[in-house]
Amino acid sequence: MIDGLFFDENWRTNYQFARGRSGTIMLGNTAAEHAVVALVLSAAPKPASPPQTSVLITALQCVISGEKLTPLVNAYGLLDGTPLNEVKKSLLLLIEDMAWYAPAQELASIIKSPHPFRTTPVYQYTFAQPNPFSGPFKGVPTHALDLAYLHGDPLIFEGLDQSEKDLQEVMKGSWIRFADGERIWDEGQMLSFGPGGRRVGTDLGIFLKDRKAKWSSFEGLPHAEQEAFAGAVMGHLAQMNGIE
Repeated sequence: MIDGLFFDENWRTNYQFARGRSGTIMLGNTAAEHAVVALVLSAAPKPASPPQTSVLITALQCVISGEKLTPLVNAYGLLDGTPLNEVKKSLLLLIEDMAWYAPAQELASIIKSPHPFRTTPVYQYTFAQPNPFSGPFKGVPTHALDLAYLHGDPLIFEGLDQSEKDLQEVMKGSWIRFADGERIWDEGQMLSFGPGGRRVGTDLGIFLKDRKAKWSSFEGLPHAEQEAFAGAVMGHLAQMNGIE
């Protein structure tokens, strides 16, 4: 998003969407964005003995200062006595927050900020329908799975539960109404597509409460430090390959 193709590195101050006219934005994440990270790292060699969490903490201390690191470590439960499988889950959640959920909320906040020439409603959704297709992430609402429901041929759902086809119709209908400029749902809600083929709205603040409590621990970090931190975490996760 900030590689110069969509936004430049100063997008927070240079943001100009819909200057002089009204626009509408839809933002969405899947309920398990971290799955794409897990898939990429699954190709890493499986070490004979995975590194302890203390090794990660030492590496992170080289990236950010202790006064900034301590709240982050505590928020995500990255403690040396925590079972490694729980540490792995926490690290994947951390990356998911840092790379997807927190940036989406920052972008939504900037888009909705008052501007004399702009009114920009922002609709947010999460895709939580478990993956019905065979493969390593069957049963997990993985990254970009919503695209199969929006753009996929209905025949791909043949032989599956009727709720999959029903959800596809619900999603397509919502996107068509959005494209037509209709008010598709309450802006103060996070709309969840799935599980069970349902479409359910939840107050945005309630939906994000627990996640924001965790990611507030890194919100003050400069982008460069977040990037270095994420790199260290990804390297450690690669060495945890094989831990379930």
